[in-house]
Amino acid sequence: MLRDEELKAAELTRDPELRCHIEAAKGCVVRLRDTTTALFFPREGVQALFRWLLFSPHPQLPQSLRCPGCDVSLTAYDFYGHVSGCARCHGYNASSRHAGLKLLLHEILRSLGISFDSQEPREFASFRCRGCGTVLQDDAVDAHAAQCRHARNAAGAIAHPDRSGPDGRIYLPARGDTRERIIVWDVTIVSTTAPSHKGKCLDDAFAERTAAKDRKYKRAVEAQRPGQEFVVIGGSAFGVLSASTVQLFKDLIAVSSSGVSFESVSRKFAAGIAFCSGHVIAEAERRVGVVHQPSPLQAVSTHRVGRKGTVGAAVANDDSLRE
Repeated sequence: MLRDEELKAAELTRDPELRCHIEAAKGCVVRLRDTTTALFFPREGVQALFRWLLFSPHPQLPQSLRCPGCDVSLTAYDFYGHVSGCARCHGYNASSRHAGLKLLLHEILRSLGISFDSQEPREFASFRCRGCGTVLQDDAVDAHAAQCRHARNAAGAIAHPDRSGPDGRIYLPARGDTRERIIVWDVTIVSTTAPSHKGKCLDDAFAERTAAKDRKYKRAVEAQRPGQEFVVIGGSAFGVLSASTVQLFKDLIAVSSSGVSFESVSRKFAAGIAFCSGHVIAEAERRVGVVHQPSPLQAVSTHRVGRKGTVGAAVANDDSLRE
């Protein structure tokens, strides 16, 4: 006689959405194989990713709970797909998630010998006039403050409502008939199991997010410097790359003389997207009360490290900490 858990699993396999999830998870596991990208991320994020891929909620999760970002009511089985695509959960974890992917992309660019800005472009932040409500770009603030009579009468006339901006800038050298290019990029990750994108293919879901980013940054990027381009890169939380990301990596390989293959670059970045999605899920689990075990990265900080960091390296690479 099957146990209750086995009966529930058998019932779930008849759900078409679950079958779609399982097929996508199989592809994600294939992309994660033979990659070292997991070394960049704490253990609990990797574990959370595989809980989602295997559709196996954490045992500490209650059967019914609320999203820590938007407070919508969820079951334990709906929790993972929702939080991996919830904009408010992403806002809470955006810094950590973007930081991980930016470091990974920087490593890829270094391996290809491509020049890039290590800091985010800050000139795209927007300001709002507290007097008349006009939204301004950085280069228009001084002129507006001098001309707007409402601004002159308001204390702290120009507010800073949006400090966000694109995530980086890449400089592609000229090669053969290809001209030199400057590409400003921004990372976007979508979850096709989230309510906002459920039932949509990656291209459709990514196109919606790309259109929103284009409205926010593209005109400012192109106006700032002639010939400068704006590209949204990323893909799905399962680690499937978008068409624009695939094309960007092909362009990078075309101008690189490093000998690094497109397959290794695309696989590593796809794995990075998946692991970052696991990080978002792990943080959401913490916010609803799940207690994770200390990660190897946290264990390093509790040990005294010698002048060359040898003790810390030994702790970080101790396989017993990952079991």
